[in-house]
Amino acid sequence: MFGVVDEMGKDNYLAMEAMMKKIMLSLCVSSALLGSGLATASETTSHLSAPNISVYDSVIYRNLFGTEAMRQIFSDENLIKQWLLYERTLANAQAYYGIIPKADAKAISKAARWENIDLNALRKGTDKTGRSISTLTKIIRKSGGIEVSNSLHWGSTTQDVMDTATTLQIKAGLELLDKQLATVIQLMADMAKEHRTTVMVARTNGQQATPTTFGFRIATYMVELHRHRERIADLMPRVTVGQSTGAVGTLAATGPKGRKVQARVMKELGLNVPMMPWNASRDHLAETVAVTGLVHGTLG
Repeated sequence: MFGVVDEMGKDNYLAMEAMMKKIMLSLCVSSALLGSGLATASETTSHLSAPNISVYDSVIYRNLFGTEAMRQIFSDENLIKQWLLYERTLANAQAYYGIIPKADAKAISKAARWENIDLNALRKGTDKTGRSISTLTKIIRKSGGIEVSNSLHWGSTTQDVMDTATTLQIKAGLELLDKQLATVIQLMADMAKEHRTTVMVARTNGQQATPTTFGFRIATYMVELHRHRERIADLMPRVTVGQSTGAVGTLAATGPKGRKVQARVMKELGLNVPMMPWNASRDHLAETVAVTGLVHGTLG
């Protein structure tokens, strides 16, 4: 395959190689971070002597194993912002249907903001409970008044916040991956057309075989990547499902308007409404890992 590189357009080849590397790096970091978060780049840079858990958060090595765009999606900062977005969206939906006062929703929307979050307090609280949302809501309540204390997180539960936020991260990550794949496919299409008559030796059974063309070989990989885009499109409706059903998934705390509230929350977040609560179901997350693994296999 690489014996004809000198004959092909070097600009196209280098562009495709760079984009394929970018996708590989995106896949590496998304697989490593699925369901978790990293510190922001600025925080990591300010602590060069801090021990690294892995190459993914290493200031020295991280660019070899991930992209800035994917790291930002799965950063602590973005994760917390998604938690806060959920709380604001929930409050607004509940106010819309008269479950909480509109004044309370307005106060929550003002208090549940990134600039109000004490990261040290959030970390300490998480160390004690193993979950962050209880401490998060305490910090938000401290930032607001009585309206926030009365209605924040009403009828919701920790898993609603965490699962929905993770889903938003996965959606953004898959959209980024799909966009990168589309770019590589177009580069491959151009290259396949350019080299449709560039002869090279094919191989079979571990040895040289009859002639083929470089464009033909490129087209083979191009179609494979196209199938991966189809897999992502097929996966998206199943994995982009949020959750807002309360402690055991029954919507009991929000009463007869609970399903309407949930539907409005998901619409505002750009997610699908679950057919049933998925508190204990992780099959769609496993499917996401499987699909990204297939892409990784093609590029690797």
